[in-house]
Amino acid sequence: MTDKIISDVYHEFYGSINSTYLDAKKKDNTIKYDDVKQWFEKSFVRKTNLSGYNSFIAHHAYEEFQMDLFFVNDLENQDYKIGLLIVDIFSNHNI
Repeated sequence: MTDKIISDVYHEFYGSINSTYLDAKKKDNTIKYDDVKQWFEKSFVRKTNLSGYNSFIAHHAYEEFQMDLFFVNDLENQDYKIGLLIVDIFSNHNI
């Protein structure tokens, strides 16, 4: 029964172990921190980064980009409502 309460609380707020514990304890006072910790350990696979493989480093310009959409809704009579920002991660220049 405690696993169901912990699961429900977690999937409602998607919080950390500590915040899930505090919210679950409000619903059932008998739940302990270790119960929540054990639920997290059996519910999620821990991902660890291998040494030297946790990031990508661009060796020259225009090799790797980051991009994001942004939305502009606060201007009157605007022609475009969606923009695309592309940044070269080597030089940090906008394209």
